[in-house]
Amino acid sequence: MRYKKCRLRCPLFRLSRRTEKAASDEIEEDGGVRDNTNYDAPKTIGSTQIVSFNCWFSTLDADGWDEIGNHIYQLWANLENGAVKGTYHVLDTGEKRVFRADHSFMNTLQCIVNKYDIVRYNGMSYKVEGLPGDYGIHLNVRYASGESIYAYNNQDNFLTEEAIQELVKLFNRGVQFL
Repeated sequence: MRYKKCRLRCPLFRLSRRTEKAASDEIEEDGGVRDNTNYDAPKTIGSTQIVSFNCWFSTLDADGWDEIGNHIYQLWANLENGAVKGTYHVLDTGEKRVFRADHSFMNTLQCIVNKYDIVRYNGMSYKVEGLPGDYGIHLNVRYASGESIYAYNNQDNFLTEEAIQELVKLFNRGVQFL
């Protein structure tokens, strides 16, 4: 027990721990970049049956969002027993709508994924340390086949303005799919 106490107080031990962290690519300084992008991630998905969609993104840092405004959105949909349970959440205002829809909601969602070639972002994982949590995008789409699309960037909202507007409109009117 005494050995452990001594090791924790030893400045050389702390220095070696920091060196180990730096060696494991953990950047802790503001502005430091961690790019864990998987460039070999599939850029095509064979399945067209989305079973889960979760997307969080911000439009705070851009101009021209007349229709949907400058907000932080979380859009979530899950297919369960042939029906969709979804959430449209504007995080910065607190507006939240939970809805149920039939499976055609996921078909429409898949059309948006195809139209804007969202699968091309699969494998992106890019983080700039020190940025506020109000920017960027986190996307996770899962398919019945087990395939998935995952992309994250806390600096840049990589989806086009048109794609974002279609997603927001789809989820905002989700209750119409009943």
